[in-house]
Amino acid sequence: MQDVDVIREFLVESDENLSRLDQELVELEKHPKDVALLASIFRTIHTIKGTCGFLGYSTLEKIAHQAESLLSQLRDGHRELTPSVVSLILQTVDATRTVLACIESSGAEGSDSFDALTERLRAEARLTGFGTPVQRVTDFLDLNYVLQSAAGNWMQTTDGSVCGRRVLLADASAFSRGLIRSGLDMAGYRVSEASSLEEAIRGLERQPVDVVISTLDLSPDGTSTLVNAMRKRPEWGAIPPLALAEPAGPAQGAAMRAAGFQDCQQKFDRVAMIESLERLSSALGPAEAMSEMPVYAGGEW
Repeated sequence: MQDVDVIREFLVESDENLSRLDQELVELEKHPKDVALLASIFRTIHTIKGTCGFLGYSTLEKIAHQAESLLSQLRDGHRELTPSVVSLILQTVDATRTVLACIESSGAEGSDSFDALTERLRAEARLTGFGTPVQRVTDFLDLNYVLQSAAGNWMQTTDGSVCGRRVLLADASAFSRGLIRSGLDMAGYRVSEASSLEEAIRGLERQPVDVVISTLDLSPDGTSTLVNAMRKRPEWGAIPPLALAEPAGPAQGAAMRAAGFQDCQQKFDRVAMIESLERLSSALGPAEAMSEMPVYAGGEW
C-alpha cells in the first residue's frame, strides 16, 4: 500500500472512530462506570496512537499517548470519572480533529504542538481518584531496535544471496494490513497478504510460509478456524501461528493459545509483534536463500 493510500485510510478510519467516540462520551456521562464504553473509548485513542507511531505523526501520537494513560485508569477502575477528566477527554478529541484536518489539507500536523494539553493530561494521569500515583510505560521502542532485533531474518549470505522468513498476514482490514506490513517489511520479513479465511487458505496452498499472522476479525468464523484448517494438513502442521488482538491482554492471550495459536500480541505494537516472530522463528531451520531481494506484487512474491 502506498503512503498516500495509508494516510487516506487513516484519516477516514479516524474520522469514523471519533464520530463514534463523540456518541460514546455522551453515554459515558450518563453511565460513568460502564466498562464496555470505557474500553471502547480507550481502544479508539489507543488505535490512533499506534497508527501515528507507524506514520510518524509525533504530535498526535504524544497527545493520544497521554490520553491513553488517563483512559486506562478509568477503564481499569483506578479512578472515577469527574468533570475535569471529561473536559480533558473532550479537549483531546478537539485537538485530534484539528491535527487530522491539518494532515488532510497539507500532509503535515501543523505548527501547534499542544504542549499545554499534553502536560495537563500527564499531570492528571499522575493522580487517581483514590489519591494513588499511577505510572504507566506504554512507549514504543524506536525503529532501529526493531530492525536490529530482526537482523537475523534478513541477511546477506556468503554467496551473495539473501534470506528471509516468509510471513502470511491475514487481516480483514486493508488499512490494518498496510500498517502491520510496514513494520514487517522494514524488519526484513517477506510478506504475503490475505483478507479472509478463504484467501489465507489459498495463500498457504500457493506458496509455503514460515509463520502465519492472523487477526481476530478474520472472516468467516474467526481465526480459530484457520488454525484448525492448518492442523489438518500435514504440510502446514508445523507452521507457527501468531494471533494479533486489539487489545491483547492476558485473558485474550490465554484464549488464543487455547485455540491453537502459539503466541498473541497487541495488534499495533510493532516491537512486541517482531519479538514474537523472532521467538517463533527461532525453532525453525535456516531461512531460505534467494538470489535477489523479492518483489511483492498482487499478493504474491
